[in-house]
Amino acid sequence: MKLNTGLLAAGLLVAASAVQAQPISGPYIGGGVGYNMLSGMNNSPNVAAMTASAGAQSAQAKQLMSYLQKGQLPPGLEGIAKTMKQSMDAQAIANAAKSGMPTDPT
Repeated sequence: MKLNTGLLAAGLLVAASAVQAQPISGPYIGGGVGYNMLSGMNNSPNVAAMTASAGAQSAQAKQLMSYLQKGQLPPGLEGIAKTMKQSMDAQAIANAAKSGMPTDPT
C-alpha cells in the first residue's frame, strides 16, 4: 500500500511540473477591452462619475504639486505648523525652567 501511495504522489508531482499556467495577456485582455468598448461601458453612469472624480483629483494633485515645487506649505498647513512650533518651543522652555537650566532659547 505504501508503494502505491508513493507512486501516486510521484505521479502527481510529475504531472504538476508538466502543467504550466498560461499568462493572461494578448487576446484575453484585448478581447475584454474590445467587448467593453463595443457594449457601451463608456456611457455607464459609473464611468462618468469616475471620470469626473479623476478630473477633480487631477486638479487637486496639480495644486499640491505646485506647493512641493515652490517649497512652501499650503496656507492652512503653514499656520498649523507655526502654531505647533511655538507650542513646542514653549514646552521646551518650561521643561528647562523646571530643571533649573537657562530658558533663553538663543
